[in-house]
Amino acid sequence: MGLRRDTGETAFAQLLGAGAGFATGVLIARAFGTEGKGVYSIATQLTAIAAVIATIGAEQGLLYYVGRGLVRPYRRVALLRLVAAETVIVVVIGLMVAVVAPALLPSDRLPAYALITVATMLTQLGTIQLLALHQIRAVNAVTVARGALFVLAGLATLFGALTPLGVLVAGSVAGAVVVLIGNRIEHADAAPPRLLADWRAFARFGWRPQLGNLLQMGSYRLDLVIVGAVLGVSPAGVYSVALGLAEAAWLLPGSLAQVLLPRFLRLDEVDRRSLMWRSVRWSVFLTLACSLVGALLARPLVPIVFGSAFGEASNLMLLMVPGVACLAAAKQMAAYQMGAGRPQVALYVTVLSTLVTVPTYLVLIPAFGLVGAAIGSSISYAITSVIEAVFLRSRSTWSHDPGAS
Repeated sequence: MGLRRDTGETAFAQLLGAGAGFATGVLIARAFGTEGKGVYSIATQLTAIAAVIATIGAEQGLLYYVGRGLVRPYRRVALLRLVAAETVIVVVIGLMVAVVAPALLPSDRLPAYALITVATMLTQLGTIQLLALHQIRAVNAVTVARGALFVLAGLATLFGALTPLGVLVAGSVAGAVVVLIGNRIEHADAAPPRLLADWRAFARFGWRPQLGNLLQMGSYRLDLVIVGAVLGVSPAGVYSVALGLAEAAWLLPGSLAQVLLPRFLRLDEVDRRSLMWRSVRWSVFLTLACSLVGALLARPLVPIVFGSAFGEASNLMLLMVPGVACLAAAKQMAAYQMGAGRPQVALYVTVLSTLVTVPTYLVLIPAFGLVGAAIGSSISYAITSVIEAVFLRSRSTWSHDPGAS
């Protein structure tokens, strides 16, 4: 009953959070059109990637070590210290992107991008700590509150108070504050002498899955960046709507993986593997069902909700459905590998899938436009799932448990 309750509550919170994200996107699309939606979506992806680089795997290590009880949880001031140390990396990344690709990151937007990235890192670390402590309801409350704050920021666009980038700044900072409030942990440890040593341990454990996450985000979102660079910001806005609609089907599988991860940390190998396969079956079934229903509803509703300029998004979404269903299974397998103490598998899987994904995007998008991007995304998701399944067959080869030593 505990698993069902946690999964149901998490799915509901994720649904509310996704609904808030959807509403924010609609408000921006209505206020600024396809170009404004494109600016917002590209900024969201670039800052998320920068946050993954800057944390150097700290949140992956935090999840494992706190979840296993190997270190005590952190107070809010210690989380702030971790983020402050990583902010230097954020600034360096921003300056490099501004110099190399000024079209993606104009220099006048660098402060806003840096602030969004720092807030995103703080949100990630705080949420991961709550998840490691199995405080599922606190995580869910943060998800809902953060989504509501983004909607409020989106509403400000109707009165001309915020630009698309301003919405992202306001929502990210407010969300980080909510996460800090949620991390009021009793019996936490914030000893400065231990902080640096723990951070190094976290990075040693987490750099491989984090590099995998970075490559995964790059390969999954490279399509949006290439669309923006080759076809323009307005087509990127249309494509971002299709991505959002397709990935909405991951709400239930994503919620299940989030709830199962702390359990995977505590189970023995036999029970862990059995639970993982049950979650894979349910994830694929639920994702396919949600995707097909969503595709039927999207065709008449997208032009009404977003505007006629976004009408093509429903067709693009349908092309992504096969891959989306496959990646739902991969999410469960990835959570299993992390819970089993095999973080390096995430890196291996992503490196191999990226070798297929990047050439696919580079060939299909210039040749077939948005249709090529959608097909490329579906192929990328499916390849990831296949490679995850292959690594499950050789689990003993990759076994690694830093907490066992």
